[in-house]
Amino acid sequence: MAHVAFSTPKKIRFTWTDAFEDVENAELQALIVECRSALHSLQAELAARQNPRVDTYLEDCYESLQEKARNIRDRGALSNKDRVSLEEADTFLAPLRRVHINSSRTRETRKEGDADATSLIQTASGKRKRGQSGDTAPSNACTNPVSVSKRKCMVLPAAQNHSTSSTISACCSPAVSGHLNSSIFNDVVDQAAPPIQDSVAITAPACQFHSIDPASQALATLLSFLGQSKIPERLLERARGPILTWGENGEVTPQIINTVEVVQDKFMCERAIRDLHQREAVRLEQSTDKIRCITVDPEVLTRVTHDKDHIRWKIEAVKVVLYAFPLDRRLEPLYSFSIATSILPLLNHVLPYLEEIDFEKALPAAHVIEVCLSASYYSTLDWKNNIVATAESIGTRFPVGAQLRERVELRKKILSRISSCKWGSEAQRLEFPRIDQRSNGYYGDLVLFNADVLLGRQQFQAALDELDRYTPWHPGNISTLEQIQMCEMSFLRGKIHRFSGNFKKARGCLEQVLRAGRPEASMMCKAMAHLTTVCCELGETRSGIVIALGQLDDLTAYQSRESGSAKRLRLALAYAYLMQGMWAIFTQSPASGYISLEKDIQEGFNKAHELFRELAQCYENASNLTRAGKTNRFSTLLGLALIAHIKGDFHGARYRYEMALDAVSHCNWDAGYIEAIIYWSKSVVMYSLGELEEARKLSGLAGSLYQNRSFFFPGFGTLWPEIIETWVAQQGRERMIPKQGWETTA
Repeated sequence: MAHVAFSTPKKIRFTWTDAFEDVENAELQALIVECRSALHSLQAELAARQNPRVDTYLEDCYESLQEKARNIRDRGALSNKDRVSLEEADTFLAPLRRVHINSSRTRETRKEGDADATSLIQTASGKRKRGQSGDTAPSNACTNPVSVSKRKCMVLPAAQNHSTSSTISACCSPAVSGHLNSSIFNDVVDQAAPPIQDSVAITAPACQFHSIDPASQALATLLSFLGQSKIPERLLERARGPILTWGENGEVTPQIINTVEVVQDKFMCERAIRDLHQREAVRLEQSTDKIRCITVDPEVLTRVTHDKDHIRWKIEAVKVVLYAFPLDRRLEPLYSFSIATSILPLLNHVLPYLEEIDFEKALPAAHVIEVCLSASYYSTLDWKNNIVATAESIGTRFPVGAQLRERVELRKKILSRISSCKWGSEAQRLEFPRIDQRSNGYYGDLVLFNADVLLGRQQFQAALDELDRYTPWHPGNISTLEQIQMCEMSFLRGKIHRFSGNFKKARGCLEQVLRAGRPEASMMCKAMAHLTTVCCELGETRSGIVIALGQLDDLTAYQSRESGSAKRLRLALAYAYLMQGMWAIFTQSPASGYISLEKDIQEGFNKAHELFRELAQCYENASNLTRAGKTNRFSTLLGLALIAHIKGDFHGARYRYEMALDAVSHCNWDAGYIEAIIYWSKSVVMYSLGELEEARKLSGLAGSLYQNRSFFFPGFGTLWPEIIETWVAQQGRERMIPKQGWETTA
């Protein structure tokens, strides 16, 4: 294997391998990474001081690595190639092992029982300095008895090799010796590493909070200003840069950033984290959402921080968080949600710092606005409104581009429309200045908004015409951002066709979205949810179920089941199970009822009921829901009502229909088709319960509201009216809803 060697200023040499890229065993990969990190830390420690100290974490690291390597080997889970790599890891640890080896002269003069004494070996002669009354400890020696065995003097030997495990064992503390005697490293001689040229004295570490490394102190100070007990480990990774942004050509462009040194330098940062962990100021943990977190002990952390220069560290905290936050969910389509939501609490904490610091000296105002716009796609509606207000305030105080201001204004209008619950609300048209492919890409957001407003008014053709207005800046060279916007427009076309009852065209548009590459995660889920419903409307319910289940499994691998995208898919899946049963009823005689259905169809109804029930609990508080949330609340209650009706639970169906009507009243829709079908369905229930007068009254209400069929809710404009009219005919009453066909492949 190829080796790379380097020297410190004192010509102390280390050797490690750079050929572990193809290691197969995951545990061995992790071990090798730990080895490399430990050696980097040791090198930095030795290079940094005239009389270097070896932190106690190096000893712990060495013992831990021995134990891990032995466990990997003993389990016999390695391929032949990985066994060779493990032998290479032995060599890898040679410089670290030397830290634990004293020269023979030191062993002869040491008093075995004097664990509290700290030995100082002269660099040139290797002889011990003696006082009048024997060995003395330096004035800053730690008297804490907890780590007595780890404070013995250790020295890197001068140009000599110790080739046997007995020599090693004799030089180390009993704990270290015990590990060495049973270690897989015992049969590796020291010649595997180049000899050390100069003998360097290593003094013992001081008390837990004395002589802390400046990098550890800086990191502790930064963590304290982030103000959270749990900090995602990837925050520091992302703040190291480079960050991703959109270039003028509409392409993903990396941008170099500059943060505080302890974050910018990966090895310094990792060493500082281990140091703080050793001092019990932080812990590394796996959170419930599969994100590794640095858990902070505020009390301990405070004791190891700098004398706080508040302004400086607030600036550094702002830089770290705002550089780590994704600038646009479309730049990192698969993971933007999990990254953004994990950093959101930190962003919420550092935003008030913007009023206390001159942040333009740290990062551009335009960057802060971009982060605010990006953050407005997550969390509650109140948060979204507040973060956009922050962006607007910064845009009025600092010079930023005209289009960025227009983007802030557009985001305000979108949020206003969401909160108003008006699908077809009026919107003053904005004009985006376009000068390149990036600005033309952002202009696509305005086109999408205008088309969605027209869709809410059920002006389907006008909405399609609005989408057709958008063209690439250079038709022969379409940028990535423009391609993403055109993909979004294909999705919206599919949605328009679905709501107008053109299910085959809708499927074509939605499948085009999926063929376009890797769209942003939330749009992918929307497309899959609509495609699930379109397949079910066409009679391909099994395909719809498979699509929804597959996408839900993929999504929950990196998002919570309670995320907006996951709930959208769960709702589509619930309706897919429901429509599977509705198709079974529609194709056979509805009079035969639920009991006559096949067992798998009945199980499908049960699965649908459970999904609807779970989702209904998510949308219980109507006053705190967005327009989409209120729509989903109605959709879940409607699904529960239909299932109760199909199963013949007429009392339950009556109650559910009343809840669905109440949910409709919170949506602020103009009364029409939806209310008409619910009243008509409820009249069938009341007739079955023998309340004939109430049934006639509900029929009259339904007739006064009915105009045309609507396809906004799965099966509610296609299958359900036909099933209901069959039951009405069985009751000897006249049909209210005109018979109407629709596109199917069944």
